Parts: sequence; C-alpha cells; structure tokens
Amino acid sequence: MVRQYCRTISVRCRTISVSCRSISVGCRSVSGGCRSVSVRCRSVSVGCRTISGGCRNISVGCRKVS
Repeated sequence: MVRQYCRTISVRCRTISVSCRSISVGCRSVSGGCRSVSVRCRSVSVGCRTISGGCRNISVGCRKVS
C-alpha cells in the first residue's frame, strides 16, 4: 500500500497518495488528509481546498501555491 505523506518544501505543503504521516516540521495529519500548520494547505478527499493563501490540485493531492 502506498502511503500518503505530508511534506514541507520551503513554505509549501504537499500531500501525496493514501494515508497520512508527518515527515517534517510544519505538517500534520488531519482527518481529511494532511495540512501544513503554517501555510494551511489541505487535501480534501480527491481534491484541494484553500483555507488561506492559494491551493491547487495536483495529480494525487494538494499543493500550496503563492
């Protein structure tokens, strides 16, 4: 099974694939997926929701865009 993970890249948070584990400072798992504590980008189901700032959908998850 491919795991979903949340990773901070600079100030961007990216979620990829299926379950969620935090692998860097600034990201945490939430019930709908992963989000960055600072930039607050969250993957919701199969898409992406903006909480604050800009988010957009990338193939299997959500990426913070500025």
